[in-house]
Amino acid sequence: MLPTNEEITFLFNVSGTTHRHTLTADYVAANLYRLNFAIDFPVFPEATATLLNAVIIPRDENVQDVVIDATPLSVEINGIHWATRNVGAPGTFVNRVEDAGMFFQWNRRVGWSSTDPMVNSDGGITWDSSMDDGTAWYPENDPCPTGWRVPTSQEVESLNNAGSVFITHNGVNGRLFGTAPAQIFLPAVGWRVNPVDGLAQHSGAGIVGYYWSSTPGGTSLANYLLFYSDNSNVWNFSRPHGLSIRCVIE
Repeated sequence: MLPTNEEITFLFNVSGTTHRHTLTADYVAANLYRLNFAIDFPVFPEATATLLNAVIIPRDENVQDVVIDATPLSVEINGIHWATRNVGAPGTFVNRVEDAGMFFQWNRRVGWSSTDPMVNSDGGITWDSSMDDGTAWYPENDPCPTGWRVPTSQEVESLNNAGSVFITHNGVNGRLFGTAPAQIFLPAVGWRVNPVDGLAQHSGAGIVGYYWSSTPGGTSLANYLLFYSDNSNVWNFSRPHGLSIRCVIE
């Protein structure tokens, strides 16, 4: 539980030496945040760091600073708490907002690489071209981390209606949804096309984004968010295709 507008000091034990980083909190109430600490101490080439505590204390002159990159784990847009990162391997988020993550077929938990060669989260290379006939994205097949889930079509529509703009973030093209300060960046990862021969080629990276919803759009289709540089909308897509996933809090 972090304060919203006070100084927070994080203490680390690095090979027996205490180091500290102090930041001034400027957070939005009710949002979740992930704090990523990058520690680089050349005098300790094989150092191991342990977080001792996070406390509010006065600054001392003899404690070394470390660098912090703090971004929220979730952002509330139109009453829905969205993750700020794509799903990576099943049950995990990627480290950075611009990271691609993995592709998933609708109502399946197995992730597929967003680059070539094609390999899945279990180490397999055989694409399943069969049509899933589920009437929903079932919880046991949901690749989102615990406490999160694939959004419904209504939630995806709500995000799209919040407004967006196509931008480049840290060298990655994508679309920024929402209004500052409540915004999330979805990278234009492309998708894996489900061809007749089952090779599922990667296509559209840097140009287009495809993000599944959990809502079916017919026996062989499901709703998804599609965006290009000039527009975004919610459509139906064939379930065996591999698309990105952006979770919402349950």
